[in-house]
Amino acid sequence: GTRDGGSRLTVAPGNRTFTQPGEIRALSFSDNGEVSGQVVFAGYGSVVPDSQDFGYDSYATLDVKDKVVVVLRYFPEDADAKTKGILARYSGERFKAMAARQHGAKALLFVTGPRSPNAGELIPMAFDTALAGSGIVAASINGETANALIRPTGKTLEEVQRSFDSGNPHAAGFAIPNLTVSVSTNVVREKRTGYNIAGYLPASSGQPAAKPWIA
Repeated sequence: GTRDGGSRLTVAPGNRTFTQPGEIRALSFSDNGEVSGQVVFAGYGSVVPDSQDFGYDSYATLDVKDKVVVVLRYFPEDADAKTKGILARYSGERFKAMAARQHGAKALLFVTGPRSPNAGELIPMAFDTALAGSGIVAASINGETANALIRPTGKTLEEVQRSFDSGNPHAAGFAIPNLTVSVSTNVVREKRTGYNIAGYLPASSGQPAAKPWIA
């Protein structure tokens, strides 16, 4: 399994620091490290392959090379059923991390928007069967932390999320002016030995025709 050994996010100007466990949490597949950079908000951070004949690329108009990218978790809340069905296939955290890395981002921060299920909550550090890093520093931040990052734009996180929730492929992300962050992640990967126990329960004398059970 995995646990967070003490991740943090520092925002400048102001040098305000957000810490684990309540405000930031590394994703189980994150690389360990500390990176700094300017901040870009990339909507839902999804990229649909050209083979799907569905033009949706959250990075189409953005330069995120060597930047820290902030994206919304899940997929657009108000999109029609067909659009949701397509975007849902490419909404997983690891898939979005791969897309951010391929576009040159240094780090990826997820936030669960106020219009989404589990609004404002951190992403659980679920076991990742790959047990390997994704090649990028990746973490989730809570709603308050995300609002602190969005504040220089003069908007709230809810207003920003609403602008992306129609599923319009032309909704563009944006750089957040005069803001630099430092992201540090510390994923502790643990291996333990587990045992499977099988028990044989014979049929009782009162039920001679019953089959044995395996528990």
